[in-house]
Amino acid sequence: MTSAPVLRPKRAFVVFLAFLAAQLVVGASIGFGGGLWYVLTYGPGPHVAANVQRAVMVPAVLAGEIIGGIVAFRMTRRTLSGPIGSGALLSIGWSRARARDVLLASSAGVALALLYLFGLVAGSRPSPGHEWGPLAAAVSSGGWPLHAWAVLALVVAPPVEEFVFRGVLFTGLRQSWSLGSAGAFVLLLFVAAHFSEIASYGPAVIGVALVGGATLVARIATRSLVPAIALHASYNLCLVVVTYLSAV
Repeated sequence: MTSAPVLRPKRAFVVFLAFLAAQLVVGASIGFGGGLWYVLTYGPGPHVAANVQRAVMVPAVLAGEIIGGIVAFRMTRRTLSGPIGSGALLSIGWSRARARDVLLASSAGVALALLYLFGLVAGSRPSPGHEWGPLAAAVSSGGWPLHAWAVLALVVAPPVEEFVFRGVLFTGLRQSWSLGSAGAFVLLLFVAAHFSEIASYGPAVIGVALVGGATLVARIATRSLVPAIALHASYNLCLVVVTYLSAV
């Protein structure tokens, strides 16, 4: 009798690195292509870099997240093969969750977002003329970049990031590491993956860490990624709503 395939720490980390590499390659390709198109269309000028950054940043991040997620999923399926309906991905949290757990997780996401927005951010407002990171600057310009970012935040990032971090990476590390060590390392990598947000606004590290920690708790408590995805998405929904309201 053959034993069920197991996602080991080394393989999980390779999947994670491939996820990051795919994002970098896609982002760099879109950035280079967008920059070349802009220069050929409008010609060189003093604001070329800023204009190109605003135009390509959100599409690059969105496409990178999607392609990275596909790469991570395909690599995971090479290890955890077999019919998904028969539980091939059950070990990484690919399973149904009770409606009560999903509702509780969603409520927790909203509560954390309100705590961050009206507690931390309200008490640490950036000074006038604050220089935001490339993604925030592109989103603040409004128009289609704002709408594309909303799609990224609500539809793409929650399932992809939960699959990679709380699904693949956490499950793989738990094969050899303690619960605390695996959870802490996954949280550290999750925060580091959001460096561009944190670098331009230091207090954002607390918001990212809160989401990373809460989704990990939801994943462990329910053994499913669904509540973690719901928490992540509901947190992001609050950020999206506030961003749209401030753009009006």
